Amino acid sequence: MKVKVESYKIVCDCCGETFHDGNDFVCFSDDPDGSLIRDEALTANWREIDVKHYCPDCWTWDDDDNIQCKDGRKYTENDELIEQPVNPDEMQDGDIISGGQCIAIYKGIDREKKYGGTREAIIYHACTNTVDGYTSIGPNIGVGTFCGVTFHKAYTDERDLLFARLKAKGYRWTGHELIKED
Repeated sequence: MKVKVESYKIVCDCCGETFHDGNDFVCFSDDPDGSLIRDEALTANWREIDVKHYCPDCWTWDDDDNIQCKDGRKYTENDELIEQPVNPDEMQDGDIISGGQCIAIYKGIDREKKYGGTREAIIYHACTNTVDGYTSIGPNIGVGTFCGVTFHKAYTDERDLLFARLKAKGYRWTGHELIKED
């Protein structure tokens, strides 16, 4: 008789590494909800924070006893996300920021009120909406403001989402400019 068995494995949300227990197993057939392999991973110095899993190579304790993850997130020792807002005066052309429902490649602030009708409108190279998926290409388009929205440097998964949506539209970010791919 052939019987279907469903199991779970633990994968690092940062680097993609799969957890292997001491016997090199990645899952158990008698673990229908994944709790056994999860407990083994946590015993082996993996972290589970919110719905994310981090292997030992992708998180460390910082000097303030906070958890610093390689994807850019920082958590308290009680696994609460620490907001790391960016200061608009310290932003540089090409920084990738996220806030509200937007992930954008920052270009500058619209001090002349050309695009957003406010002196705090952000001019960007490209922007994607995390909810509806609408992606627009700049370079001279305003999006939101620093007033009332807290932006942070985009986390790895947010950057990946923006770059995937740019690629779907035929663009690539070089780190300095958007290139239209043929």
